[in-house]
Amino acid sequence: MYIVKLDSSYNYQDLNHKAEKLSKSPKIEYPKNRVWDSARGFLVLSYNDSDEIYAGEFAPRRWPSTELSIEPLIYYTEGRIPTGGELFIIVAGIFYEKDAADNYIDSVNFDNYQILKSKVYLGCVH
Repeated sequence: MYIVKLDSSYNYQDLNHKAEKLSKSPKIEYPKNRVWDSARGFLVLSYNDSDEIYAGEFAPRRWPSTELSIEPLIYYTEGRIPTGGELFIIVAGIFYEKDAADNYIDSVNFDNYQILKSKVYLGCVH
């Protein structure tokens, strides 16, 4: 899989603010179905998410799509602990093929991005 990474930070709120700004473009969707649970200190699916099993819990984004989300970087580094203050990333898209990732980037004109090649588990997690 190819992950389009737009930015990274140790601070979820900073990335959320950047993702909200990016989503003002009509070509970019930011569904905000992940929220920061400050009482528990981590990222979770919204408590009213349609997935009743994972609502209020964390489930990494795994399927190809072209929407923004904020994700823990470790899920896309094959378990290697990130260094340099990159705890979370803004994911702009997940693709099976690198050409599809390149074409998407060209269509939305992202200035700063990185394409990460990653092994992403696609089996059932329920």
